[in-house]
Amino acid sequence: VYKRQVPFFAVWPGHINPGITSELAVNQDLVATLAALVGTEISKGQAMDSLNLLPLLTSQPGFQPRDYLLLQAGSKHEVMFRKDGWKLILQSDNKLPKYEPIALFNLEKNPTERPAGNKFDDPAHAQRVQLMRDEYLRIRQSGQPTTPENET
Repeated sequence: VYKRQVPFFAVWPGHINPGITSELAVNQDLVATLAALVGTEISKGQAMDSLNLLPLLTSQPGFQPRDYLLLQAGSKHEVMFRKDGWKLILQSDNKLPKYEPIALFNLEKNPTERPAGNKFDDPAHAQRVQLMRDEYLRIRQSGQPTTPENET
């Protein structure tokens, strides 16, 4: 499973060593990570999609990696679903009831998402597009957290 290599830097000498991780992480993970760092408990129902990266950064046991990632992104109401080395981009509208697939990228073969590598219109990937869209909608509509440590 390809996950883009992301460098992290020694910002806490003696605790966090410089290195590279292939784990899925996003800016919203700062909430759970900083709360763990200062010993604050996040209230139930708050920051449910924030993953505590502190065990990963400090090489301590207990890190539970994500299996997938859902994001709202872009100025044109795009949402995306990333799983198993693939990224599906869906076009929505400002009320979010519409979810039309517009792009599918194999991030292992096309990590920079070159348009020529968009597999959305490739008949060989039609089932993948449909399955990923359906899974995205199921997860989104469930209201459940999207991080392993918060799942019920």
